[in-house]
Amino acid sequence: MHLKAAVEPEILTRTASYEMASMTQTSVPDFEGIAKEPKHIHKIHGTEPGKASFVNNRLLAQRLVECGWALCEAQGLFRSGAGKVVERVAQC
Repeated sequence: MHLKAAVEPEILTRTASYEMASMTQTSVPDFEGIAKEPKHIHKIHGTEPGKASFVNNRLLAQRLVECGWALCEAQGLFRSGAGKVVERVAQC
């Protein structure tokens, strides 16, 4: 009997999730975030290392894609001119 036929779908899903988590932790061992980016890169992008911001998340997502990730998504909440909080998403 094939293993996938004998195991419940929830177990297969959870196993796949654990495998993906393991892959994410081991696939980019040299990745250090944006803290070591040159000053001119921070100036161009408007990033501030150590600060939680959309531009920091966007640059981080870009660097992950450059390291081999297939898809990254950066999210941020913003206040519109009318005072509404809106979500912004960038995919790279």
